[in-house]
Amino acid sequence: MHQYIPGKIVNIINQTPRVKRFFWQPDDIAKYYSFVPGQFAIIHFPDLPGTMPYRSYSIAGIARNTIEFCISLKEEGEATALLWNMNIGDALEITEAKGDFILKKPIEQKVCFIATGTGIAPFIPMINHIIANYPEVIIDLIYGNRIQEDILYHAHWKNLAKNKKQFNYFPVLSRESWNGLIGHVHQVYLKRYHNGPNAHFYICGWKEMISETRKNLKTLGYNRKQYFIESYN
Repeated sequence: MHQYIPGKIVNIINQTPRVKRFFWQPDDIAKYYSFVPGQFAIIHFPDLPGTMPYRSYSIAGIARNTIEFCISLKEEGEATALLWNMNIGDALEITEAKGDFILKKPIEQKVCFIATGTGIAPFIPMINHIIANYPEVIIDLIYGNRIQEDILYHAHWKNLAKNKKQFNYFPVLSRESWNGLIGHVHQVYLKRYHNGPNAHFYICGWKEMISETRKNLKTLGYNRKQYFIESYN
């Protein structure tokens, strides 16, 4: 049985037609929510049919004890259908932060984050943590989507790349022509890491992308201690 923390939704942002950002705050605001960048929380859905009335979602950030989730609507998803009908002020229970998809130490001089879709969510606090604490570490964010409308936090990443020399941003689109990179994430990291520099890779997103990325990194000479994976359907 999961232990849930009672709380409520304090804000909802419609990020795209199919993605919403939900902001949750505990009822006891004096009790700090402990969180390591990259972790997830389990949301309780008491009205969900079946024996598993809960779902796991990566934590996109925490500010002033308010937890952010960035969640995509699934066509057949019973849990996201319930979330999409919720409003600001509605009660929502979540667990404490869980998971070991976190930054591994010692942190390499180069860290590459590879994401598709809402797989970007755990990378937001992870990248912010590196920038705040490791200014000497070079960061690459390679972010794949189908069309421009799907790119999440695009303005944030562009501004970060403009103001932080250690951060490089590579958005890639597969189904729309634009003034940026066209294709898939693979072409970017294969080019940038073809000579096998020491690096850590964090990969989150569609299973097909992760499977191909793992094979490619092995081909480039990287081993399982140098890349870390979080997948979702």
